[in-house]
Amino acid sequence: MLASRPDFADRMESVKAGLLSGIVALGCGALLAPLRPSQETLWLAALASGLCGFLFGITYRYVIRDDSNRHLGSGAVGAFGLVRGLTLIEGQWPQLEPLPVATDLGAVLLPFLCGRLALDAALGLGWIKKA
Repeated sequence: MLASRPDFADRMESVKAGLLSGIVALGCGALLAPLRPSQETLWLAALASGLCGFLFGITYRYVIRDDSNRHLGSGAVGAFGLVRGLTLIEGQWPQLEPLPVATDLGAVLLPFLCGRLALDAALGLGWIKKA
């Protein structure tokens, strides 16, 4: 159906949301990368944060829509952060240590949280329109 397909303006709003969240997540990921004990390549960790932040931004815009339930936004942050964080530690199950795991999970959750805060501000100011 043509009526259910997003138009060009809606797609551009999604791209804007993705770029904002991606840039914020990239910056946050670059700042937090040295804190992650299991990460060997800092620039790669920052780049991954930016790319994941871009995808998060596009998804987040559709998750919250016009709903006032603040748990939807927190759930999106948690879902993206846990999926990314758990895949980072997946191959280390037998020798997991609590502090490095907590640091890794925190370092991958924070870029999504920062992206959410930036998106909420941009949506509130009208820079990006809700889906």
